[in-house]
Amino acid sequence: MQKAESDVGILGDFLKLLKSTWSDALDRIIAWLDWAPKIANNVDTRRYTRDIGVMTLEKDKFVKNFKGNFVYLGALFFSLSSFSYLRPMKT
Repeated sequence: MQKAESDVGILGDFLKLLKSTWSDALDRIIAWLDWAPKIANNVDTRRYTRDIGVMTLEKDKFVKNFKGNFVYLGALFFSLSSFSYLRPMKT
């Protein structure tokens, strides 16, 4: 019961933080779309979809918590076997 009460208190504090810092929609924006071509499917013989865009980041909102550009796979895969999931496979 004490754990549940503690969790409720933590969630209540988090809700207050959200209401004070994210109530205005402009406070939630961390980037703006600069360029994005039309989404295209079947861009080559492997039938990939091209869906890309270039963003301009709001540096003061983004840099503080930026940890780097990476994908963490954790212990789900062996180190070398995970690369097979990142390359196109023949079908």
